[in-house]
Amino acid sequence: MSWIFTQARRQIVAFNTDALNQAVAAVFCDKPATWISASGSIPVNAALAVAPAYNESGFRVAGESITADCLMGEIATMKRTDLLVIETVTYRVLAVQPDSTGWATIILEKQ
Repeated sequence: MSWIFTQARRQIVAFNTDALNQAVAAVFCDKPATWISASGSIPVNAALAVAPAYNESGFRVAGESITADCLMGEIATMKRTDLLVIETVTYRVLAVQPDSTGWATIILEKQ
């Protein structure tokens, strides 16, 4: 449960963060995926993003930056080197970056 202060009505309103995340995931996480780890495979939903890659100086470099956004609860124990299969394409997990809102960005490498 989270709380926000609404300036217009000068009141504190409670909202269910988990329910909000589930609703957002239902709309934006439109790619069914399979997470493959040493303990088996698990279906997850992901929002895949493929963008040009840039180096630390901001210059475009060869390759692509591939990420997937998921609910953290679906991938809480995901590890580096696990695999994520999205639309028949296999990706290796390079890193999982959780945020404070219940979401995580997975940095991927195409296999």
